[in-house]
Amino acid sequence: MEWDKLGIKPEFFEQLVSCDWFCNCGDKTFDQFEVYIEDNQEMAVARLNSLVRENACLERRNKRNNAMREVPGGWNHVVKEIQQSGYIGKVSKRIKSGLKREGILGEEELETIRSDVLSLFLANYFSAYYNDPFYEQMLQIYLSGHLPCGYEWKKFRVY
Repeated sequence: MEWDKLGIKPEFFEQLVSCDWFCNCGDKTFDQFEVYIEDNQEMAVARLNSLVRENACLERRNKRNNAMREVPGGWNHVVKEIQQSGYIGKVSKRIKSGLKREGILGEEELETIRSDVLSLFLANYFSAYYNDPFYEQMLQIYLSGHLPCGYEWKKFRVY
């Protein structure tokens, strides 16, 4: 493996920081790929915080981590590099603003979305060697202004 291809792509960060987070929540149209549409915010937030969604995300993370286990220095240095870059903090400000605008103010929701964003950064970091449609779809949902609030039967739930 050519480890020099690893790293966060600047255009990826620009997409996340310029995204109008959650601006289309509640809009029942999403035509980028097949999804389940969630009807209301209350159910979307419940699904976002559900064990089913958490398990789906953990399963994908484990697959990615297993595929990339030979990274020199292990995972900790990659996560530390991403966190020290300041990218997550800048994106988090945009996320908080979008959540506040939509009236989704819980700390649990913010932490779940931050975890997603870290996973998206990791997926981007290793994209030259490992691609998973799960992360590509999650990214497209967020960039479209929606919330990926669940995952079942190989399709996302979107609010």
